[in-house]
Amino acid sequence: MSKSESFYGTCKLCLTHTKLCESHLLPRGVYVHSRGPENTPPLIVDAGGERPSQHQYKQYLLCTACEQKFNDGGERYVLGLMSNRNHEFRLLELLKASPVTFKGELWCQFSAADTPLIDRARLVYFAISVFWRASVASWKDANGDERVRINLGRGYNEELRKYLLGETDVPNLAFLVVYVCSDAASASRSFAPHENAKTKVGKLVGFLIRGIEFSFGIGKGVPLFQRHLSLTNSGSGWIHLRDCKEYRMWYLESPNRS
Repeated sequence: MSKSESFYGTCKLCLTHTKLCESHLLPRGVYVHSRGPENTPPLIVDAGGERPSQHQYKQYLLCTACEQKFNDGGERYVLGLMSNRNHEFRLLELLKASPVTFKGELWCQFSAADTPLIDRARLVYFAISVFWRASVASWKDANGDERVRINLGRGYNEELRKYLLGETDVPNLAFLVVYVCSDAASASRSFAPHENAKTKVGKLVGFLIRGIEFSFGIGKGVPLFQRHLSLTNSGSGWIHLRDCKEYRMWYLESPNRS
């Protein structure tokens, strides 16, 4: 289908049968800021490794109004926080200028009270919108093969859809952990949502966009200590600062790998 042709279908968010626009799984701005010197292709990270690629995960998914809702709800805001191609990393700068609420062995934690300039509602909305998109549709790679699909479950997909429409609050059983990465490698890389190998904290899904790493889970089986780390439904609105370079590929590990 050429760009001049129209595509009609049911918008996954508002469920209206209408003209759909080409929706991205990760925002187009992530790819723009990931391009190298002289506009060389960005490095794409997936289960096959890391390689330069022009490919962007996109398909006809949302109507124009819902696409704009995602943009206004958090996408534009988060693109301004992530590390850009000029090596400016606004979210990291905000944390470094703020008092540390709690300092652990592997990371620092910042509460909402100690970092009031960070709009957590938009961070949450953006992250959940990406996880929801990855759960309600399959996203194909440059060869046309399905490479990105997570399974949050039909019931939770519907709860998240209603939240994204503004009809409900974030589901009580949802948790979102946000890491701001202090290392240069993570600040210049991104990867689309994937499940991790099953660990002691169970199945989680996560993605990285240029220095901001999001981990998400929903359901009764999430351990209590994991919920205490959450930005949402935790009371403190935690954001974490850590060196992520040793962890940034863990979502892509094979479940059969020891």
